[in-house]
Amino acid sequence: MFSFNHTRGMLLARAALGLSLGQVAAAENWPTFRGDGARGISENKNLPLEWDAKQNKNIEWKTAVPGLGWSNPVVHSGRIYLTSAVSDGEIEPRKPGLYFGGDRKEPIKHMHHFLVLCLDLKSGEYLWQKEVLASRPLTPIHIKNSYAAETPVTDGERVYAYFGSHGLYCLDKTGKVLWKKMFKPYEMRNGWGTGASPILDGDQLIIVNDNME
Repeated sequence: MFSFNHTRGMLLARAALGLSLGQVAAAENWPTFRGDGARGISENKNLPLEWDAKQNKNIEWKTAVPGLGWSNPVVHSGRIYLTSAVSDGEIEPRKPGLYFGGDRKEPIKHMHHFLVLCLDLKSGEYLWQKEVLASRPLTPIHIKNSYAAETPVTDGERVYAYFGSHGLYCLDKTGKVLWKKMFKPYEMRNGWGTGASPILDGDQLIIVNDNME
């Protein structure tokens, strides 16, 4: 298990967002980025229109998540899957708002632990955490980005987690890694890093790796 000391507030909000979706729509899966068909639309008419994690408004539970991640939670068959990247060193705080700059020319030097996590939808308790890679980052990222920016995708039996240049991983629902594929580190525009989520189309897994080459 990893420490919960890194950017706890931001990740708590991320976990709470996934819960707000799941608590009233347990029968409805949300298996990919933007939900079924990537439409960003839920058929459930009882979803809350607003929530507040500090005041527990429309929040059924809260769970701290280690590390940093822009990836969204996905939901299938009563389980929540998400990814995160935990740094062994201190990361500078994110600067809020819109602004120019924030580019990095070099990868972050600290060792990172790339995680796939599974939580119970009803309780928020961890079912498992799996470290799929421990490595120093191979590519730079924008100051607002993270090394876990891509949302995983699942069919309920397998979970596919993509970390850009740090690999694609297929896990079963118990957290066992079934296979992995590493990719060449490509130069990204302005060193901002990757962020396109994988999609499933039948028995095909589709990856977008937009880069300067």
